[in-house]
Formats: sequence, structure tokens, C-alpha cells
Amino acid sequence: MTNFWFAIFSKSGLPLYGPAAMGSIWQGFASTCGHDDTGDPVVLYDQLADRWVTMFMSWNMADGFAHQCVAVSQGADPTGSWYRYQFAYPSTNDYGKLGLWSNAYVYTAKFTLNDGKAHVCALDRASMLAGKDPTQQCFALPVNEPQPLPADLDGMRLPPLGDSAWLITPAYQGTLGVFRLHVDWVNPSASFLSQRMPVTVGHWDPPVCANCISQPGTTRGLIAGAGVLNHRLAYRNLGDHEALVVSHSVDAGNGTIGVRWYELRPDGHGSLAVFQQGTFAPDGTHRWMGSVAMDKYGNLAVGYSASSDTVFPSIRYAARLAGDPPGLLALGESTLFEGQASQTWSSRWGDYSSMQVDPVDDCTFWYTNEYAGRTVPGTRISAFRLPGCGDANDFSLVVSPASQQVHAGSTVDYVVQTGIAA
Repeated sequence: MTNFWFAIFSKSGLPLYGPAAMGSIWQGFASTCGHDDTGDPVVLYDQLADRWVTMFMSWNMADGFAHQCVAVSQGADPTGSWYRYQFAYPSTNDYGKLGLWSNAYVYTAKFTLNDGKAHVCALDRASMLAGKDPTQQCFALPVNEPQPLPADLDGMRLPPLGDSAWLITPAYQGTLGVFRLHVDWVNPSASFLSQRMPVTVGHWDPPVCANCISQPGTTRGLIAGAGVLNHRLAYRNLGDHEALVVSHSVDAGNGTIGVRWYELRPDGHGSLAVFQQGTFAPDGTHRWMGSVAMDKYGNLAVGYSASSDTVFPSIRYAARLAGDPPGLLALGESTLFEGQASQTWSSRWGDYSSMQVDPVDDCTFWYTNEYAGRTVPGTRISAFRLPGCGDANDFSLVVSPASQQVHAGSTVDYVVQTGIAA
């Protein structure tokens, strides 16, 4: 999904539906969501129920309310029918994010009118999956507290029974803010949002300018969005421990923007503690707009955009294995898409990218991010796995000949063959 549009593909890249306007899902829906799409879409896969969940915001205030439009597929096939819901708010609900928890879809947004606070809402997942009329339970964060990211469950191991959902707000004054959302659907008066619990993190600096990301051949800089927590806050129960990973951009020194990433674990007292953290900025190329996740073995990958005076905006990732030294993306960096143009029409570089883990093998990372097309932004979907996760020896690569001699100024040809190993 991108603003106002979505498409459905097979894993091999075969288009199954679209690109189509979001309204194609909402055709015939009588109220606001059926005819007004204000953008900021999110899609997640509910692996616990084998369903798809999509949402966008609708700011047509004809009835005095803004709305969040949420659709849940009626089965495993997203090209089929959908249950459709709209949730009303007395204020414009900007920059919505959604996370899967065992007993709720947890939704957060910045409310720009009335109290001006960020809000956290639990959406009635069980009713939505059954096509029934759902309710929601909403709580306002303290004044001036940034919008939190809701934890989004990866893997089939559930959180401990009855465990409250995790939420994290961006770092300021040297701490991340941790909140717990306890939801009781039988007795809503027993539901609550905890107070902010600070978690001290390593020092980081904001950028010295608003549009610090340089590009080749233009003075147009791109917005780094440093300090804003990047989608997703990925939660995983690894059996012997729980882990949450998240990232944001920082000034890594000399005006170079880098990716700060965290792995947090429950501290045994209802909050979280930093297990490891690191800033990835190995050279003078800017890296920003990150998203991070873990596979079933606790191996970690963070995807991001990369650009500099000599590097067109590109898509890359860096990774580590669970046993690598703490704080290091020891597997280094790989390029998923090499940019071929600079973005000259706007300094805005999207709002977020998305690193997801394939629920079938729980090893394959799927990363979605934008790049600069010639006249408009483009979107790239990439997949990769880290060593030691997934079936062994399932891919072959043969280069022929094995070696050649080449003189300066001349060229040689190689034949590269790929295939599925027996």
C-alpha cells in the first residue's frame, strides 16, 4: 500500500490485483470511508487468524467526526471479500499506526485538534474477525508526549497469557517512553494505559538542518526525520525471552545521518530495558527511514534508504546474527536497489518503510521502501534471508568461467546461472 493505492502480488512477483484505488475495497460502504480517503495507509498480516488488515484515515468531517477506516479480509485470500469498519474521532487522526496483539489491534494516532494529544486505542479484534460490530477503547497520552508505536507481533508464540500490549514513544531527554495498554473487553472499566516508564538509551544528536540528506546533481536535500521512531515496533517471543526491536535516524557525526537501532527486553518489573543498541553509519553516506525486525532465531535486519553527493537514493539493509557481538550489525550491508535518479520535486521522503518477516518460514525478510523515480516516487519490494535460517542449500549460483584476465580499458563477459538446488 502507498497513499491512496494498493496492489496484491504473489511471492514470485506475479500481480494478482491492482494497482487499484483503496476505494475498490470500500465500494458500496455507505458512510465516510466509502468515498473519502485521506491517506496514511497501513497493511498488516494477522498470522494468528490468517487474515489481512488494511487501514487509512478519512478526514471528511461532514458528520462532525474524522474516521479511521479499517478493513479485515473475510478469509486468507486478500483478493476476496472484506469486513469494513470505520471508527469515529472528534479530531483529525493523523499518522495512524497499527499493531497486532493477542487480544486487540492496537491503533495509535496524533490528534491535531481538541486536546492535541496522541491517543492509543484498542480495536475489538475478535468482533472484527467475525464480521460483528466492534467497539474500541481509547486513552490519551500526557500532554506533549509523542505518538507511540504499538508493538506488532511476529511469529506464532503468543505473549505471556494476559500480558498487556507494549507501546514506545520516541527518545527525548535521553530516554524512550514505555507504556502498557491493558484491555478488558468484558469489563472495560478495568482497562487502562499505564504511566510513562522511561528507558535510558545511548546519547544521540539531532541533525543540524531540516533537509540534511544530500543527493547527486542537485541542491535539493531530503528530510531525515531524525528521532521519530520508525515503523515497526516488532515484538517476538523467542521462548526463553521476549524481544522488541525499533529504530530511528540520528546525526552520527559530521552531519552524516545514520540509523540507530534498539533491542529491548522486559526487565521483570513491567517495563523494558535496553539489551543492545547501535548506530549504523560506517561512512559518509546518509542512512535513514529505517525499519527493523527479527527472524525466528533472533537474527536482526534493518532496512533503510541511503543517499549522498555521489549515491542516488537507494535501498539497503544491514544485519546481524543472534550470536554476534552486541550492538554491531556484524553481517554488514547489502544493497536491495541501486538508485538511478535524485528526487528534485520535493524534500519529503515518504513517512515510513516496512520490514516484515514471512510467517510461512519465519526466516524470509520482506522489505518495502521507496526510491526516486524520474518524475514520481517509486516503491520497491525486496526479499532476503540471513545465514542459518531456512532450508539449507536451496539456491545455486554458478559463474563461468571461474576466472579471466582483463587488461585496463577492455572488458570480459561472465555467464551467471542461478537455480534451485536439488
